[in-house]
Amino acid sequence: MTLDRLILHVGPHKTGTSALQRFFFDNTAFLAAQGVAYPVTGRWTAAHHDLAIASRLSYGTLLNELRDEIRSEETVLVSSEIFSLLNRRALVFLQTHIPPAKIDVCYMLRQLPQLWYSYWREGVKHGLTLGFDHYVEAAPHLDPHTFRTRPLPSQQLSHLCHVFGSASLRVGSYDARVEAGGYAIGFLRDFVGIDAAKPRIGEEHVNVGLHQPRVECLRHLNKRATSCGLDRESCRRIGRMFVDGAADVGEDLMSAFKELCAKSPVYVCANDGAAARNERELVLGRHGALLLDGAKQFSAPGEVRVAMIDDDALSPWVEAALDKLFEGLVGALKSYKLPGVHRFL
Repeated sequence: MTLDRLILHVGPHKTGTSALQRFFFDNTAFLAAQGVAYPVTGRWTAAHHDLAIASRLSYGTLLNELRDEIRSEETVLVSSEIFSLLNRRALVFLQTHIPPAKIDVCYMLRQLPQLWYSYWREGVKHGLTLGFDHYVEAAPHLDPHTFRTRPLPSQQLSHLCHVFGSASLRVGSYDARVEAGGYAIGFLRDFVGIDAAKPRIGEEHVNVGLHQPRVECLRHLNKRATSCGLDRESCRRIGRMFVDGAADVGEDLMSAFKELCAKSPVYVCANDGAAARNERELVLGRHGALLLDGAKQFSAPGEVRVAMIDDDALSPWVEAALDKLFEGLVGALKSYKLPGVHRFL
């Protein structure tokens, strides 16, 4: 038996990728029973991030190991959102190391207001100091390495289509599938072609976004880190400690930020039905993708409303509490081991 089909799930970021990858990992045996292999090679935790990074760095040894593992499989599923960030050179390098097979590239399209809001929250976890309003203004021009994701899908899709061909690209609506429920089960049915008995292990929430008061609290901590001249890695570690609860934020401080969010001006980021349809037409017209959801799923208007908290709005007590929390986080930097350090980074 030789490899017949490779399903390359490329995300992108903030479209339920972590939850899908955990689902695939937990149900590896179920997938194998359905004739779909979820390879071990290049799998870091539940996703194949090492394969994407090896492609970026032209590290052929790991990709050769993958080829040896999957050459006798009929169908193979590989998943990492980092694939969507690769340039054409890296994607070609990946392609040349895959056994000849039909390749389906799976991409989930999300409405831009919700996508940008989710990217912004993730960016704050990685040290971003911009408020959401300034982020949206800068989003089309931001350096993707700020938090390892591109704000717009156009360039991602262009690279993927150029290397693998437009006929290989399958696009689904993240928003519609989440609303319908059963996100991972639906992915298996529509992208992989498995419509059998339910997997042994169900779906779970992974990498859930922070609520806005916590995002704003962390953003103001990031400002302190930047003003102190901390490097990017230290800012990231502080964000991870904050998210993991490694430092006691305190109920009083969070209550203060909840009150600030309730009283602060609201920034509205929205698109109307026409804007959503234009985004869909961009995907279909420019990239010739196979759309797995109906046109209505890409035409609904979207909106997010985000409170804007300026530095001037912080009371002396809040400033003092943030200073104390920041000092505690900085003091714990040396002893805190950041999970998820790649061997290739």
